[in-house]
Amino acid sequence: MFLDDKLAETFEEGVSNKIPIVDICQTLLDECISRIPNPNTCSVQTWINSIKQIESGWRLFCKKYPKFNPDGFKNVMLNRTSHNPKYDYIYEKLGWL
Repeated sequence: MFLDDKLAETFEEGVSNKIPIVDICQTLLDECISRIPNPNTCSVQTWINSIKQIESGWRLFCKKYPKFNPDGFKNVMLNRTSHNPKYDYIYEKLGWL
């Protein structure tokens, strides 16, 4: 299943089951994170392409549900790495600088 479809399904199920929005958001984020490959088992380019695909899926989901921030996935990833300058090469490749 494409990521944007999975996120939409997860969101709709969460809302219909009256799950708190904070928990739904965590589940959405967990789904995105679960799709990031282990960098030790793939090339740097494959890893970067995977992140781009995940970000694209997130953005498509946000078009369907505009209350969500299209930069949300990117912001989470940047915060997880504390915007560390040693990752600038990767940020550049992702178009995040």
